[in-house]
Amino acid sequence: PGYYTEVGLIARQAKELGIPTKEEFVRMLAHGFLHIIGHDHIEKKEAKVMFSIQEKIVEGYFSKK
Repeated sequence: PGYYTEVGLIARQAKELGIPTKEEFVRMLAHGFLHIIGHDHIEKKEAKVMFSIQEKIVEGYFSKK
């Protein structure tokens, strides 16, 4: 299967969440990367791990700016 990110969807999600588009874009890139390396969020326990790593990536990216 292929992975892709649709910028329009990310912009809409960011607006709905009240966050910058760039932040949501970085979040979705991290999310996709985690899927590529084998993470998933079907099971509750897996989701907790995956989303925790995802948010650490986002926080790390923006803390270095």
